[in-house]
Amino acid sequence: MGSRSALRQTSAGAWRLCDAQGVDVGALSQHFEPEADVHGIEARVAAIHVRRPRDEAEAYKSRINTQGESWEMVVPELVYAPGS
Repeated sequence: MGSRSALRQTSAGAWRLCDAQGVDVGALSQHFEPEADVHGIEARVAAIHVRRPRDEAEAYKSRINTQGESWEMVVPELVYAPGS
């Protein structure tokens, strides 16, 4: 955690957080869009959050797409600067 990462957009339009070697470490929400008037200057993994089906509200359990008892969710820290 805390290692510098890069925010990359795939050809399909999805945003991914990648490590220094370009390996995906996490995906951002499918609804994520960076602000138009800023540019990203830094990205890093701020935390890794462990989720379990039993922790989810009943209304959301149908959305869970996992075969395991738990899964990890990357929490990114994105730093922006005003655009030019």
